[in-house]
Amino acid sequence: MSVLQNFYMSETEPMENERTHVCRYHSQSHQHPGTSLQTRKHAQSSPEDFHIEVSPGTYKITAGTQDSQEQTRVVRINAGESMNLTFHL
Repeated sequence: MSVLQNFYMSETEPMENERTHVCRYHSQSHQHPGTSLQTRKHAQSSPEDFHIEVSPGTYKITAGTQDSQEQTRVVRINAGESMNLTFHL
């Protein structure tokens, strides 16, 4: 039987000037940020789920363990979009 651990990390609500900056300079659309990126790590001992909310943009996500080679993915997150990533470590 495997144990599933969930880790959730939420940032504080951005201030209005931060939202304006992100929407103006880091997004192709003019919507407010509110996106999420979900990452699941499958390890032989115990899989872990991570839920991370991020502003729209392009992100480079790297996962690895001491016993495995790092895996990296580049993703583009748009406003209001969710994405699931799975790393097999």
